[in-house]
Amino acid sequence: MFTELVQLEDEMAKLSPEEKTKLIAEIRDALNPKGFRKAVFFLREWGILAVIPTIIVALAIFAAAQFNAANTRLADEVRFQEKTNGRLNSIDKDLVSMRALLAASQPSRKLNQDAAKALLAEAKQKDGVPIPSDIVQQAGDSFVDAARTEPSAWRVVPDFLNYRSFLNASLPSPISNSKPIESTKEIDPAWGFKMPIDEASLKPSKTDFRLYFYPPAAPIKEAAALEALDQPAGGSFGPSFISFTAIPPIAITLDGFHMRNIVFKNVIVVYRGGPTRLEHVLFVDCDFRIMIGNSGGQLANAVLTSQFTSFRSPGT
Repeated sequence: MFTELVQLEDEMAKLSPEEKTKLIAEIRDALNPKGFRKAVFFLREWGILAVIPTIIVALAIFAAAQFNAANTRLADEVRFQEKTNGRLNSIDKDLVSMRALLAASQPSRKLNQDAAKALLAEAKQKDGVPIPSDIVQQAGDSFVDAARTEPSAWRVVPDFLNYRSFLNASLPSPISNSKPIESTKEIDPAWGFKMPIDEASLKPSKTDFRLYFYPPAAPIKEAAALEALDQPAGGSFGPSFISFTAIPPIAITLDGFHMRNIVFKNVIVVYRGGPTRLEHVLFVDCDFRIMIGNSGGQLANAVLTSQFTSFRSPGT
């Protein structure tokens, strides 16, 4: 490097002052270009830096495209999963329906009776597959009919009734969004009710029930009724609905009562075949103890038919 500098100084010494001035000007122009040369210099010196933002933008666009693609794939997978789950749920319901109808195809056989009881107990579990209400009605009616000639089939009937009331818990009721009446002043003083407690099953030390009346006031012919058949309530108006809840469950009797627009929840329903009249009565999570017989079979059919039970025993 030193030798090269010495040679450069020797060459510079040979130049005239005018040549030295011209050379210095050319060097200065090369270091500070103008016009077209300045543009070329800028592109050469700064081209790489100028390309960096472009690369960043391109990478951002690529990342966004990949993100959108990933989201699309995820959404497709979710839709596929939902569709698959829907199909699996449909298959599960079809299977339990087939099992229920198969058990009900020969309701007089003990094997079929045991299969039906096991299926109903399984369906009530937290992760159980629900049995469609129309299948419950069809299969339950089959056991009710069989009990007329084969009494052993009746032992399965309460299980079907209990499951029907279990299904009712998931359905909306007339009092779902209502608040009970806070004051008895809203009820006609002449209107009354009678508690349908089954005295034969009652254990006084464990009695704990709640009775609520729901507005609006309705004409006596349309109002809720909880009365003895031979002692109808008086007055000109009463509550629209009554709810009766027991914790723990206590037994109520249907014999000798007229009930209309009542919601019974968590009670033991006893019926021994006596006179009774039910109008628009809802049973939720109840345990049925119905005596086998003609009236008992008709009541069982009525409970299985729909969410609300309406039934008149012969002679009422």
